[in-house]
Amino acid sequence: MAAAQPQGGFTVTVKHERTTHAVEVDGGATVALLQTRLFLRSNVLPTRQKLMGFKGVPSPAPGATMSELNASGGIKLMMLPGPDRPPIDENADASSPLFVP
Repeated sequence: MAAAQPQGGFTVTVKHERTTHAVEVDGGATVALLQTRLFLRSNVLPTRQKLMGFKGVPSPAPGATMSELNASGGIKLMMLPGPDRPPIDENADASSPLFVP
């Protein structure tokens, strides 16, 4: 079993296109929480985010915690791809509340 790391808060710096986002998290925060906070800043849906920069983990699972990924203050990540429209449902009709033209 891995030794517990401190749960103190720190800043994760995420570069996305020409913008840099600073997101406060703690060691117990999950990748899903980080992605949600990034969504609020970047408008990139969590399902469309690919976070790169966690050492030894090319694509971390949403349930992985920052401490499990050995993330600490000063970590810099890159997010791909850019903002995207929701997928268009070819079978939806115009009266559907989720219809996107």
